[in-house]
Amino acid sequence: MSCTVQIVDGVAPEPSDADREMFSAKNLAEGWRRACQVRLGQGCTVRVPGKSALTASVRPTQQEDFRIALDPPVRTRRIRLDGAPAGAAAGHDDRLLAAINRRDPDLARSVDPQVMARLAGLVEAGETALIAAIFQGEVVNVVPARRRALALAIDLGTTTIGGFLLDLRRGSTAALCHEGLTNPQVSLGGDVVTRLNFAVGSDENRHTLQRLALTGINRLAASLCAKADAQTGDIVEVVIGGNTVMQHLALGLPVAGLARAPFVSLVRGPACVKARPLGIDAAPAAYAHFFPGIGGFVGGDHVAVILAFEARQATGTSLLVDIGTNTEISLIRGEQISSLSCPSGPALEGGEITWGMAAASGAIDRCTATGTDLSCSTIDAAPAEGICGSGVVDLVAALRDCGAINFRGRLQAGHPRVRDIGKRREFVLVPEDDRDGPAIVFTQADVRAVQLAKGAIRAGIALLLARSGVAESALDRIVVAGAFGMNLSLPSAVAIGMLPELPAARYEQIGDAAGLGVRLACLSHAFRSRAVQIARQAQHIDMAPGSAFHGLFARHINLPASPAAVTRS
Repeated sequence: MSCTVQIVDGVAPEPSDADREMFSAKNLAEGWRRACQVRLGQGCTVRVPGKSALTASVRPTQQEDFRIALDPPVRTRRIRLDGAPAGAAAGHDDRLLAAINRRDPDLARSVDPQVMARLAGLVEAGETALIAAIFQGEVVNVVPARRRALALAIDLGTTTIGGFLLDLRRGSTAALCHEGLTNPQVSLGGDVVTRLNFAVGSDENRHTLQRLALTGINRLAASLCAKADAQTGDIVEVVIGGNTVMQHLALGLPVAGLARAPFVSLVRGPACVKARPLGIDAAPAAYAHFFPGIGGFVGGDHVAVILAFEARQATGTSLLVDIGTNTEISLIRGEQISSLSCPSGPALEGGEITWGMAAASGAIDRCTATGTDLSCSTIDAAPAEGICGSGVVDLVAALRDCGAINFRGRLQAGHPRVRDIGKRREFVLVPEDDRDGPAIVFTQADVRAVQLAKGAIRAGIALLLARSGVAESALDRIVVAGAFGMNLSLPSAVAIGMLPELPAARYEQIGDAAGLGVRLACLSHAFRSRAVQIARQAQHIDMAPGSAFHGLFARHINLPASPAAVTRS
């Protein structure tokens, strides 16, 4: 329903069959249509309601501050460049290298020609006090000393992209500023599988997806630099952690191997390429560093999550669950790491839900059963516009508690807020008489989408534990990561059978761990090296056809036979 619009002036076209299925007769008479179904024959005025207008909005990404020993892979040095080259046998590059190496012999060994082009302009302008940035012996940027050497850390998600701008001369993972936006690729599919199918259709399709991903990254770079009173040319390194498909698409690599079993990636290890030729706005010779992956669909973003988790120095046996469009799960016991991914789809982030939306103002984010009824709250206490991911999980739990659905997820016709519109059965959250627009509903198909998502996650957990020989009761903690996971009601997730029923004290929510992991890799050579070690040592559990996953999945689609004995929040 993200394409819902109202034609308020002019002649509204005849409603399509899809319009008639979606809207009441009253709504149709008021000019409500699905924009994707409308072909206008003459001028008119269209009102775009809040939910439809917010499809490109996300809540700001979260960040956690760690003080670390500053040892960034990109080194910076303040230098002074006085005088002129000592004759024709010496060039400005010799002069620059000598100034950098004066206190650190052999720190810089070469200069990218594009950096020399920038240096020429600085010399002509009389700039002598400079900051030079060096990566593995190559000078990748020079700027006036009053500017900063910045790194851009990117959490490249299927649904959203998070960006963090860091000062490489500060030993803090707290970003100068941070921001999130919807991944522009969602216009071509809300989940990984849809985008894979599109990408393998042609090289042009694959390059379109690459361009969209880089467009999102560049939008973040420009916005963050504007907030920090900086320029994208001050970004001397970009570090990107994304799932396997997202990283391949951003690099412009073929993804045919990931579109069919046994789902083998073209590049599993870390990738390091020049940012500007790739299409990322940064310093003249800055590099873009991509995280290594563990295998299959357990990609660089999950390695970043594990890296951030290890920074907490937890002991014992931990289950790490990063819930998203593609959910990655790892069992961590000391140096032993076992990982798998499961296709949970976009339903838990509001995608593929009739009235699903981003976690923005007006999104229903909490639902509580009150007898045979339920009550809901919205973000910013604004008038309801739709339902975000955390609200979807809460809602299914509340529907079960108030008797609106049974343990199979079937909406109950006898419930006072359940109605049938043609062949569609739905639960009315906000009647149309209570808002300026169509009723906000949760349909039988929406319930099924959540059941499929939670069933996949629960089956993945069960398979991982079974393969590792670990019982649920032996887990010291279950750590839920991700921006969605931070806002998730754990009692509701347990109540619908998405997560194991364990004491609340064993659960922990750590927010945007992938964002923290990419920031650690920006600021510390040791953490970046550890990311490579994690990817190499982790055991990847195969989820290919023939595994036990499908049987476990079928077993966990239904809701628990009785509500879980947990304290609801």
